[in-house]
This record gives sequence, C-alpha cells and structure tokens, in this order.
Amino acid sequence: SIMWIGIAMGLVGFAPSYGVLLVLISLGSLGSAAFHPPAAVIAASNSGAKRGSGISVFSVGGNIGAALSPLWIALALSWFGLPGVITILPLGLIFGVIFYLNLRSSSSVAAREAKPKAAAQGDAFIAGLVLIVVAMMFRSWFQVGLTTYLPTWIESTGGTVAAGGSMLAIFAFSVSAGSLVGGAAGDRF
Repeated sequence: SIMWIGIAMGLVGFAPSYGVLLVLISLGSLGSAAFHPPAAVIAASNSGAKRGSGISVFSVGGNIGAALSPLWIALALSWFGLPGVITILPLGLIFGVIFYLNLRSSSSVAAREAKPKAAAQGDAFIAGLVLIVVAMMFRSWFQVGLTTYLPTWIESTGGTVAAGGSMLAIFAFSVSAGSLVGGAAGDRF
C-alpha cells in the first residue's frame, strides 16, 4: 500500500487531464485506506500494556509525514514545476520495501503469539463505536478542510506556496505533539 501510494501520487504531476488526476488521487486514497487500519492494529498489538502510547507513536509518524510533505512538495514544485511531484515516488518505493521486510519478519512471531479474544458485544459497544466514528468524522472534516484550503487562502492573501507549506508543517507538528501527550494520558488515566 505504501508503494501504491508513492506511485499513484508521484504520477499526479504528469496527469494530462482532470479525469486522469482524479483517478490517480483516488488510487492513492485506496492505498492509504489499505494501509491505515492494519498498521494501527499492528502498532497497538506490539505496544503491550501501553496501547495508547503505541497508537500515539503510530499517529506521530503519520503526522510527521504530513508535516514534511507540504514542505517537500513546495520545494519540488519550486525547483521542477508540476513534474517535481514525482520526487515522492522513490520515497514510496523505498519505505514500502523497508516496511514490507520488517513486517514479513515480525508477522510470523505475532501470529504464533496471538490468542483468540472474545468479540465485544452489546449495546454499549455499538454506542461507543458510533460515538468514536462520529468524533473521527468531525475531526477529519476539520483537518482535511484546513489542510486543503489553508495554502490556497495564504496564496490568495499574497503569500507564497512555501509559506502555505510552512503553515501546514506547523499544524502537523502541533498535532503530533498533541498525539504524544494524548496517548500517554490515555494509558495513564
């Protein structure tokens, strides 16, 4: 999924039409959707009793990537123009291979150590799940809206692409700090 995202998003700068652009972004989104659920489960299951902290570290990794991406792309665009987006393709391939090799070596150990657990049942479980999904939807709407339109707003007020990328980086690093604090607090309280 990581390599899939790198390839799809790396080719965005070469899209000859809006339709092809939509297809590439959709394909990249499928790679992201395929990555996050199992990766979060792996992060939590390898965290022992500190599952909140494990998920926090997982989230921080993503947030750091989200923080560095606008800076990377802003530099690539300023140096190479729209085709500069392809500079993320080798990163996707390299990190995809690294994660694959690490996952392959640890998955057999995790499979042997896994113990069957009873599925949570009942109205309380369903109500809790619905509340979490609703909270995550609102969080995502806000975060995606901000990260989508902040650079455009900064440019419309006379700022540069680099300034927009810097603001997104500050936002993502702040989210990372909050994730670390929240995960540790979740384990403790």
